[in-house]
Amino acid sequence: LQAFEDRVTIESCFEAWNDSKPIITISYTPNAPDFTLRDIVSAIATSSKPPFTVTVAKPPSLEERARLMHAREQQRLFMRLLSAVILAIPTFIIGIVYMTLLPSTNPRRMWFMSPLWAGNVSRAEWALFILATPAMFYSAGHFHRRSIKELYGLWRPGSRTPLLRRFIRFGSMNLLVSFGVSIAYFASIALLGLAAAQSPEPSGEANNTTYFDSVVFLTMFLLAGRYLEAYSKGRTADAVTALGKLRPTEALVLVPEQSDTPFESSTDFNTDLEKGLDEELKSGKPGMRVQKVNAEFLEVGDVVRVPHGATPPTDGIIVSRDG
Repeated sequence: LQAFEDRVTIESCFEAWNDSKPIITISYTPNAPDFTLRDIVSAIATSSKPPFTVTVAKPPSLEERARLMHAREQQRLFMRLLSAVILAIPTFIIGIVYMTLLPSTNPRRMWFMSPLWAGNVSRAEWALFILATPAMFYSAGHFHRRSIKELYGLWRPGSRTPLLRRFIRFGSMNLLVSFGVSIAYFASIALLGLAAAQSPEPSGEANNTTYFDSVVFLTMFLLAGRYLEAYSKGRTADAVTALGKLRPTEALVLVPEQSDTPFESSTDFNTDLEKGLDEELKSGKPGMRVQKVNAEFLEVGDVVRVPHGATPPTDGIIVSRDG
Protein backbone atom coordinates (compact mmCIF):
# COMPACT_ATOMS: atom_id res chain seq x y z
CA LEU A 1 0.00 0.00 0.00
CA GLN A 2 3.00 2.34 0.19
CA ALA A 3 2.71 2.79 -3.58
CA PHE A 4 -0.47 4.81 -3.07
CA GLU A 5 1.42 7.26 -0.82
CA ASP A 6 -0.91 9.66 0.99
CA ARG A 7 -4.02 8.51 -0.88
CA VAL A 8 -4.43 5.59 1.56
CA THR A 9 -4.16 5.80 5.34
CA ILE A 10 -3.89 2.60 7.39
CA GLU A 11 -5.99 3.07 10.51
CA SER A 12 -5.35 -0.38 12.04
CA CYS A 13 -3.75 -3.62 10.95
CA PHE A 14 -3.48 -7.22 12.19
CA GLU A 15 -0.30 -8.46 13.84
CA ALA A 16 0.57 -11.47 11.66
CA TRP A 17 -0.62 -13.04 8.42
CA ASN A 18 -2.09 -16.02 10.34
CA ASP A 19 -4.00 -13.83 12.80
CA SER A 20 -7.41 -15.19 13.85
CA LYS A 21 -9.00 -11.89 12.77
CA PRO A 22 -6.93 -10.65 9.81
CA ILE A 23 -8.72 -7.33 9.36
CA ILE A 24 -7.10 -4.14 8.15
CA THR A 25 -8.87 -0.78 8.44
CA ILE A 26 -8.01 1.91 5.90
CA SER A 27 -9.28 5.33 4.92
CA TYR A 28 -9.09 6.82 1.43
CA THR A 29 -10.84 9.23 -0.91
CA PRO A 30 -12.24 7.48 -4.00
CA ASN A 31 -11.91 9.08 -7.40
CA ALA A 32 -13.65 6.77 -9.84
CA PRO A 33 -12.54 5.45 -12.22
CA ASP A 34 -8.89 6.50 -11.63
CA PHE A 35 -8.64 5.41 -7.98
CA THR A 36 -11.14 3.13 -6.27
CA LEU A 37 -11.32 0.44 -3.64
CA ARG A 38 -10.67 -2.10 -6.38
CA ASP A 39 -7.16 -0.72 -6.87
CA ILE A 40 -6.42 -1.13 -3.15
CA VAL A 41 -7.83 -4.65 -3.06
CA SER A 42 -5.84 -5.60 -6.15
CA ALA A 43 -2.62 -4.31 -4.58
CA ILE A 44 -3.21 -6.42 -1.47
CA ALA A 45 -4.38 -9.49 -3.41
CA THR A 46 -1.28 -9.50 -5.66
CA SER A 47 1.05 -9.65 -2.68
CA SER A 48 3.13 -12.83 -2.71
CA LYS A 49 4.54 -12.69 0.84
CA PRO A 50 2.15 -14.33 1.63
CA PRO A 51 -0.70 -14.19 -0.93
CA PHE A 52 -4.02 -12.87 0.39
CA THR A 53 -7.64 -13.46 -0.50
CA VAL A 54 -9.26 -10.07 0.07
CA THR A 55 -12.88 -9.50 1.01
CA VAL A 56 -14.77 -6.67 2.66
CA ALA A 57 -15.21 -7.19 6.41
CA LYS A 58 -18.84 -6.47 7.23
CA PRO A 59 -19.98 -5.84 10.81
CA PRO A 60 -23.27 -7.51 11.76
CA SER A 61 -26.16 -5.53 10.36
CA LEU A 62 -29.22 -4.53 12.35
CA GLU A 63 -31.19 -7.27 10.63
CA GLU A 64 -28.60 -9.89 11.54
CA ARG A 65 -28.46 -8.74 15.15
CA ALA A 66 -32.25 -8.72 15.38
CA ARG A 67 -32.36 -12.20 13.84
CA LEU A 68 -29.82 -13.47 16.37
CA MET A 69 -31.70 -11.95 19.31
CA HIS A 70 -34.95 -13.38 18.01
CA ALA A 71 -33.41 -16.83 17.66
CA ARG A 72 -32.15 -16.70 21.25
CA GLU A 73 -35.54 -15.59 22.51
CA GLN A 74 -37.23 -18.35 20.54
CA GLN A 75 -34.85 -20.91 22.02
CA ARG A 76 -35.56 -19.70 25.55
CA LEU A 77 -39.29 -19.90 24.89
CA PHE A 78 -38.89 -23.44 23.58
CA MET A 79 -37.00 -24.56 26.69
CA ARG A 80 -39.66 -23.08 28.97
CA LEU A 81 -42.42 -24.61 26.88
CA LEU A 82 -40.69 -27.99 26.98
CA SER A 83 -40.43 -27.82 30.77
CA ALA A 84 -44.12 -26.89 31.02
CA VAL A 85 -45.11 -29.83 28.81
CA ILE A 86 -43.01 -32.22 30.88
CA LEU A 87 -44.64 -30.93 34.08
CA ALA A 88 -48.12 -31.02 32.54
CA ILE A 89 -48.00 -34.77 31.84
CA PRO A 90 -47.83 -35.97 35.49
CA THR A 91 -50.10 -33.06 36.50
CA PHE A 92 -52.76 -34.31 34.11
CA ILE A 93 -52.42 -37.88 35.30
CA ILE A 94 -52.60 -37.00 39.01
CA GLY A 95 -54.90 -33.98 38.97
CA ILE A 96 -57.34 -35.03 36.25
CA VAL A 97 -57.21 -38.79 35.82
CA TYR A 98 -56.78 -40.01 39.42
CA MET A 99 -58.68 -37.20 41.19
CA THR A 100 -61.58 -36.80 38.73
CA LEU A 101 -61.98 -39.50 36.10
CA LEU A 102 -61.42 -42.63 38.17
CA PRO A 103 -64.23 -43.79 40.48
CA SER A 104 -63.93 -43.05 44.20
CA THR A 105 -63.54 -46.76 44.94
CA ASN A 106 -60.43 -47.12 42.79
CA PRO A 107 -57.47 -48.19 44.97
CA ARG A 108 -55.03 -45.81 43.24
CA ARG A 109 -57.37 -42.85 43.65
CA MET A 110 -57.90 -43.72 47.29
CA TRP A 111 -54.12 -43.85 47.79
CA PHE A 112 -53.64 -40.42 46.18
CA MET A 113 -56.55 -38.92 48.17
CA SER A 114 -55.33 -40.17 51.54
CA PRO A 115 -53.64 -37.62 53.90
CA LEU A 116 -49.87 -37.33 54.03
CA TRP A 117 -47.36 -35.51 56.27
CA ALA A 118 -49.54 -32.83 57.84
CA GLY A 119 -53.23 -32.30 58.59
CA ASN A 120 -55.80 -32.94 55.91
CA VAL A 121 -53.56 -32.54 52.82
CA SER A 122 -53.66 -35.43 50.36
CA ARG A 123 -50.78 -37.01 48.54
CA ALA A 124 -52.12 -35.63 45.27
CA GLU A 125 -52.05 -32.05 46.58
CA TRP A 126 -48.44 -32.36 47.72
CA ALA A 127 -47.51 -33.83 44.33
CA LEU A 128 -49.30 -31.02 42.47
CA PHE A 129 -47.59 -28.44 44.68
CA ILE A 130 -44.18 -29.90 43.80
CA LEU A 131 -45.04 -29.92 40.08
CA ALA A 132 -46.51 -26.39 40.03
CA THR A 133 -43.54 -24.73 41.75
CA PRO A 134 -41.03 -25.04 38.84
CA ALA A 135 -43.82 -24.14 36.42
CA MET A 136 -44.51 -20.99 38.41
CA PHE A 137 -40.94 -19.75 38.77
CA TYR A 138 -39.21 -21.12 35.65
CA SER A 139 -41.75 -21.85 32.92
CA ALA A 140 -43.82 -18.74 33.66
CA GLY A 141 -40.73 -16.67 34.48
CA HIS A 142 -40.87 -15.21 30.96
CA PHE A 143 -44.14 -13.45 31.80
CA HIS A 144 -43.03 -12.42 35.32
CA ARG A 145 -39.81 -10.83 34.08
CA ARG A 146 -41.52 -8.82 31.36
CA SER A 147 -44.29 -7.72 33.70
CA ILE A 148 -41.75 -6.36 36.18
CA LYS A 149 -39.98 -4.44 33.39
CA GLU A 150 -43.26 -2.98 32.17
CA LEU A 151 -44.30 -1.89 35.65
CA TYR A 152 -40.91 -0.36 36.35
CA GLY A 153 -40.92 1.50 33.05
CA LEU A 154 -44.38 2.89 33.84
CA TRP A 155 -43.82 3.82 37.49
CA ARG A 156 -40.09 4.48 37.63
CA PRO A 157 -38.93 7.79 39.10
CA GLY A 158 -38.84 10.48 36.45
CA SER A 159 -41.36 8.78 34.17
CA ARG A 160 -43.06 11.26 31.83
CA THR A 161 -46.29 9.27 31.69
CA PRO A 162 -49.07 11.27 33.39
CA LEU A 163 -50.43 9.74 36.58
CA LEU A 164 -53.95 9.27 35.21
CA ARG A 165 -52.65 7.61 32.06
CA ARG A 166 -50.66 5.15 34.18
CA PHE A 167 -53.93 3.75 35.49
CA ILE A 168 -55.77 3.94 32.16
CA ARG A 169 -53.01 2.20 30.20
CA PHE A 170 -52.14 -0.08 33.09
CA GLY A 171 -51.54 -3.72 32.18
CA SER A 172 -50.58 -5.90 29.25
CA MET A 173 -50.84 -9.51 28.19
CA ASN A 174 -47.68 -10.37 30.12
CA LEU A 175 -49.02 -8.71 33.26
CA LEU A 176 -52.36 -10.47 32.89
CA VAL A 177 -50.73 -13.89 32.59
CA SER A 178 -48.34 -13.18 35.45
CA PHE A 179 -51.15 -12.08 37.76
CA GLY A 180 -53.37 -15.01 36.83
CA VAL A 181 -50.66 -17.61 37.41
CA SER A 182 -49.45 -15.95 40.60
CA ILE A 183 -52.92 -15.66 42.11
CA ALA A 184 -53.68 -19.30 41.36
CA TYR A 185 -50.37 -20.45 42.84
CA PHE A 186 -50.34 -18.38 46.03
CA ALA A 187 -54.05 -18.92 46.66
CA SER A 188 -53.42 -22.65 46.41
CA ILE A 189 -50.56 -22.35 48.92
CA ALA A 190 -52.94 -20.58 51.32
CA LEU A 191 -55.52 -23.34 50.91
CA LEU A 192 -52.78 -25.92 51.37
CA GLY A 193 -51.76 -24.26 54.64
CA LEU A 194 -55.35 -24.20 55.89
CA ALA A 195 -55.79 -27.86 55.06
CA ALA A 196 -52.54 -28.72 56.82
CA ALA A 197 -53.88 -27.06 59.99
CA GLN A 198 -57.06 -29.18 59.96
CA SER A 199 -57.53 -32.64 61.36
CA PRO A 200 -57.85 -35.57 58.94
CA GLU A 201 -61.37 -36.48 57.83
CA PRO A 202 -62.92 -39.62 59.32
CA SER A 203 -63.67 -40.85 55.80
CA GLY A 204 -59.95 -41.00 55.04
CA GLU A 205 -60.27 -38.68 52.00
CA ALA A 206 -58.22 -35.52 52.39
CA ASN A 207 -58.87 -32.00 51.10
CA ASN A 208 -58.20 -31.42 47.41
CA THR A 209 -59.38 -27.83 46.86
CA THR A 210 -56.38 -26.18 45.21
CA TYR A 211 -55.52 -24.76 41.79
CA PHE A 212 -51.98 -26.04 41.26
CA ASP A 213 -53.03 -27.86 38.09
CA SER A 214 -54.34 -24.57 36.65
CA VAL A 215 -50.91 -23.02 37.13
CA VAL A 216 -49.25 -25.71 35.04
CA PHE A 217 -51.86 -25.90 32.28
CA LEU A 218 -52.30 -22.15 31.95
CA THR A 219 -48.54 -21.66 31.67
CA MET A 220 -48.19 -24.43 29.10
CA PHE A 221 -50.99 -23.18 26.81
CA LEU A 222 -49.85 -19.55 26.91
CA LEU A 223 -46.22 -20.48 26.29
CA ALA A 224 -47.33 -22.59 23.32
CA GLY A 225 -49.13 -19.58 21.86
CA ARG A 226 -46.17 -17.29 22.51
CA TYR A 227 -43.76 -19.77 20.90
CA LEU A 228 -45.94 -20.14 17.80
CA GLU A 229 -46.07 -16.35 17.53
CA ALA A 230 -42.28 -16.10 17.77
CA TYR A 231 -41.87 -18.90 15.21
CA SER A 232 -44.18 -17.21 12.68
CA LYS A 233 -42.37 -13.88 13.12
CA GLY A 234 -39.06 -15.62 12.54
CA ARG A 235 -40.30 -17.19 9.30
CA THR A 236 -41.57 -13.81 8.11
CA ALA A 237 -38.21 -12.16 8.85
CA ASP A 238 -36.40 -14.94 6.98
CA ALA A 239 -38.63 -14.37 3.95
CA VAL A 240 -37.86 -10.64 3.97
CA THR A 241 -34.13 -11.38 4.29
CA ALA A 242 -34.32 -13.79 1.36
CA LEU A 243 -35.78 -11.01 -0.81
CA GLY A 244 -32.77 -8.84 -0.01
CA LYS A 245 -30.42 -11.59 -1.16
CA LEU A 246 -31.91 -11.49 -4.67
CA ARG A 247 -29.74 -8.45 -5.45
CA PRO A 248 -27.02 -9.25 -8.02
CA THR A 249 -23.61 -10.05 -6.58
CA GLU A 250 -21.66 -8.90 -9.67
CA ALA A 251 -21.60 -5.74 -11.72
CA LEU A 252 -20.28 -4.69 -15.14
CA VAL A 253 -18.18 -1.56 -14.62
CA LEU A 254 -16.76 0.66 -17.36
CA VAL A 255 -13.06 1.28 -16.73
CA PRO A 256 -10.40 3.01 -18.84
CA GLU A 257 -8.95 0.85 -21.60
CA GLN A 258 -5.37 1.47 -20.44
CA SER A 259 -6.20 0.35 -16.91
CA ASP A 260 -4.08 -2.65 -16.00
CA THR A 261 -5.71 -3.43 -12.66
CA PRO A 262 -5.91 -7.24 -12.42
CA PHE A 263 -9.31 -7.23 -10.78
CA GLU A 264 -11.38 -9.66 -12.78
CA SER A 265 -13.82 -11.63 -10.62
CA SER A 266 -14.64 -14.50 -12.95
CA THR A 267 -12.55 -16.91 -10.91
CA ASP A 268 -13.58 -15.74 -7.46
CA PHE A 269 -17.30 -14.97 -7.64
CA ASN A 270 -20.38 -16.84 -8.77
CA THR A 271 -21.62 -15.93 -12.23
CA ASP A 272 -25.36 -15.87 -12.76
CA LEU A 273 -25.94 -13.07 -15.23
CA GLU A 274 -28.36 -13.05 -18.16
CA LYS A 275 -27.73 -14.36 -21.64
CA GLY A 276 -25.65 -12.24 -23.94
CA LEU A 277 -23.11 -11.43 -21.26
CA ASP A 278 -20.13 -12.21 -23.47
CA GLU A 279 -21.26 -9.68 -26.04
CA GLU A 280 -21.79 -7.09 -23.33
CA LEU A 281 -18.28 -7.64 -22.02
CA LYS A 282 -16.77 -7.16 -25.46
CA SER A 283 -18.62 -3.96 -26.26
CA GLY A 284 -18.02 -0.62 -24.60
CA LYS A 285 -17.48 3.07 -25.19
CA PRO A 286 -14.40 4.22 -27.09
CA GLY A 287 -11.43 4.18 -24.74
CA MET A 288 -13.35 2.17 -22.15
CA ARG A 289 -13.74 -1.51 -21.46
CA VAL A 290 -16.19 -3.52 -19.38
CA GLN A 291 -14.88 -5.18 -16.23
CA LYS A 292 -16.83 -7.70 -14.17
CA VAL A 293 -16.40 -7.04 -10.43
CA ASN A 294 -18.06 -7.90 -7.17
CA ALA A 295 -20.90 -5.52 -6.33
CA GLU A 296 -19.32 -4.92 -2.91
CA PHE A 297 -16.45 -3.02 -4.55
CA LEU A 298 -18.58 -0.46 -6.39
CA GLU A 299 -17.71 3.16 -5.68
CA VAL A 300 -19.59 6.43 -5.95
CA GLY A 301 -18.94 7.69 -9.49
CA ASP A 302 -18.61 4.26 -11.13
CA VAL A 303 -20.39 3.79 -14.44
CA VAL A 304 -22.16 0.43 -14.44
CA ARG A 305 -23.56 -1.30 -17.49
CA VAL A 306 -26.87 -3.12 -16.93
CA PRO A 307 -27.65 -5.63 -19.72
CA HIS A 308 -31.17 -5.84 -21.11
CA GLY A 309 -33.40 -7.69 -18.64
CA ALA A 310 -30.82 -7.64 -15.83
CA THR A 311 -31.27 -6.24 -12.32
CA PRO A 312 -29.21 -3.18 -11.34
CA PRO A 313 -26.67 -4.15 -8.68
CA THR A 314 -27.14 -0.88 -6.78
CA ASP A 315 -28.97 2.43 -6.83
CA GLY A 316 -27.83 4.96 -9.41
CA ILE A 317 -28.65 7.52 -12.07
CA ILE A 318 -29.14 6.65 -15.73
CA VAL A 319 -26.43 8.44 -17.70
CA SER A 320 -27.04 6.81 -21.11
CA ARG A 321 -29.09 4.04 -22.67
CA ASP A 322 -29.28 1.97 -25.82
CA GLY A 323 -32.57 1.01 -27.46
